[in-house]
Amino acid sequence: MPFIDVGHSHNEPVTRVRDLFEDETFVLTKFENHANKCALCIDALDTFREGRSLCDRGLAHAKDVANYVFSKQGKAYSVVNKEHNEEVLIRIPRQHRAARRLLRAIEEGLHLRRDQPIVSYDRTYHVGARQPAETVTEIIERTPRRRVIVYRRSSPSRSSPNRGSLYETDRHERRQYVRVLR
Repeated sequence: MPFIDVGHSHNEPVTRVRDLFEDETFVLTKFENHANKCALCIDALDTFREGRSLCDRGLAHAKDVANYVFSKQGKAYSVVNKEHNEEVLIRIPRQHRAARRLLRAIEEGLHLRRDQPIVSYDRTYHVGARQPAETVTEIIERTPRRRVIVYRRSSPSRSSPNRGSLYETDRHERRQYVRVLR
């Protein structure tokens, strides 16, 4: 349940603060679990400042985090509430250190996508025609197979493979019993 945080100065606006929702907790925990195992993602802020990028899995988790939480002036806010034109501070647990560093890195400018290749639309630059790959046809000969599979019965007297061995014996005895009675 959100509560109201009254700032120290009377000039500051009243800010709502709440705990994380389950989905926000989930994405932060997933990133945190990954970061604890990955040298690049354990400190996303230092990785960003050194000019490096997160690993592929770390980028995927970071995108998920950015879909739920954003940082402004070092404080974490909910994207869900921002969609409703509300800025609500959220409390990130202390054990989510890597997630906090990730949010600060995003705030400082970390891009959560891989660098796209540069596409030039300059018509003065000559590009030769691309030749299609040489097609190779390979013939693989196989021996013909029978399309009809014939299963032979293990004993010719049995009428159904689903019946037990006593069925045939009982049927034979019933025939003899009926002959005797007539």
